[in-house]
Formats: sequence, C-alpha cells, structure tokens
Amino acid sequence: MTTMSCPTPELTIYSNTTAEQNNNNNNSNNTISRRRRSEEDEDSCPYLTSDPITGEDALFLVGFVLDGDSRWLPENIVRHLSSKYTHIDVIWNPIVYNFSDPQYPSSSASDILIFDPEKSAYLVIKGKGMDCGAQKTDVEVQIGTDFCRVISLYSNEMACIPPEHKPPVRNEYRRVHGHPQVLVQFGTFEKNSYFIGYLQYVENEDPFLDPWIVVIIVLIFLLILIILIAVIIFLFLRWRNKEHVKRRVIETVEIDHVYTSLFIGDDWRHDPYSYLDTDMKHDIETVRSTERT
Repeated sequence: MTTMSCPTPELTIYSNTTAEQNNNNNNSNNTISRRRRSEEDEDSCPYLTSDPITGEDALFLVGFVLDGDSRWLPENIVRHLSSKYTHIDVIWNPIVYNFSDPQYPSSSASDILIFDPEKSAYLVIKGKGMDCGAQKTDVEVQIGTDFCRVISLYSNEMACIPPEHKPPVRNEYRRVHGHPQVLVQFGTFEKNSYFIGYLQYVENEDPFLDPWIVVIIVLIFLLILIILIAVIIFLFLRWRNKEHVKRRVIETVEIDHVYTSLFIGDDWRHDPYSYLDTDMKHDIETVRSTERT
C-alpha cells in the first residue's frame, strides 16, 4: 500500500462570536469562543459539524492534484474513494488556561506561576480538549528561549519537564520582573500558540550558595591559613635560634679547651689534682709575698 503525508492546511473559521484570547498573538478570525467550549460538560472532543454562522452542516473534504488529474480534487474525489478517505474531522481549538485562572491551585490576579525544582520536576499545564486531534509530539512548550519537554498529554492537563535553570527571556515578552514566558503551541502554525503567563523559578535558598557567604568563608579560610603559616614560621625560627645558641655554647667550650691545652699542656690530663694543688700553692705564695711587701 502506498501512503502520502503532508502538513494539515490552516483552517480559518469566521464566527460572529468574540473569542476569549489567551495569546497576545491570536487573531479573532481563527479562534473560537471559549464560552461554547466551556459549556460542554462531556469529555469527548468537540467536532465542528456545522457552520457557526448559518448552522448548516459542515463537510470537509480532502483532495489532491496528481499529474494534473482533476479526478482527485475535493469535489470529485468522493466518486472514486470511500468517505473514510475523503472526509476530514475538524475539531475546535483546545483551551489552555492562563496561570491566573482558577484552575491552578496557586492562582492569583497575576499571571506568574511559582516553580520550585526541588519540590517538583514537572510543570503541569491546565486546559481542555488538549489531546483532541493532537499527540504529545504535536505540542511544543517554550519557556523563555528554552523548551519544556512534554512527557504526557491529556484532555485537561499536560506535563512537561522545564529547564533545570532559569532560561533567558525572549525580548518581546520581557518584563520588569525578568521571569521567562510560557508559550504552548499546537501543531506547526504560530497562530495556535498560547501565551499562558510567566514562570518564576524559586532560587536555591541554600546559604552556602550565596555569593557573599562564599566570599566570607573564603576570607576566613585564608585568614586561618595565614595564621597557621605564621605559627609554623615562628616555631621554626625559635627552634633554629635554640640550635644556634646550642652550637655557640659547644663552640665556646671547644675554644676554651684549645686555649687550656696551649697554656697548660696535656699533663693535667694525667694528674689533674696535682695541677690544682700546684696552682693553689702558687696563688698562696703570691698572696703572702704581697702581704710582706
């Protein structure tokens, strides 16, 4: 069997109702009334079966031109193929709720949603009919200049994994607070892109990651290191001084020994007491001579 695939053409529905926009770039000519979608209680996908203005049944045919053969044009193809190959089911655009809508537990008047990566690794986006006519591979969630990888898609919510760190903000969505914008796009048409608010990353409150704390810790460490080095140098100099004094004492004793050997000789080694006795007698005689004089 031969198959052929191509991008789905953009379908513009002109309605006399005003679309409730949740994207600054949405055009009222190709958006639908949220009121009509919100009034549907069933979870089934809302197919477009009638013209929103006239109420007439709407029938969407598919066709193509093959080598100039007009048999496969939309108005002729029904005569050659079964209706399951020639008819297209058209589904109303999905609803994606803004962060300020009550569908979010922490919603407020602001369109800023707080995201704490330490508490949750996923960003959950609320909506309605989001899986009608789309798979998770057809949905793209952009946070700032980075992307949030879609991991699940259901009718009323989708989940994606945001970037680990706060990404830069696109210039056209830049605000004073500096939080990155969140855009949800279905399919390939930018007109199906929904701006739903801003994502505020919770900064890591670990005090050791505070730059000022890091600077203080580094300074304290350097101060302790300097004191330790100073103590080591002091102890080394003190030890060296003691060794120097000890060496000088030894040298002094050795010098005295040399002088003693020169003047006295080595006889005192054999009879030191005799040397002492002679020396004392010499001293006594010297004192007596002095007294007589």
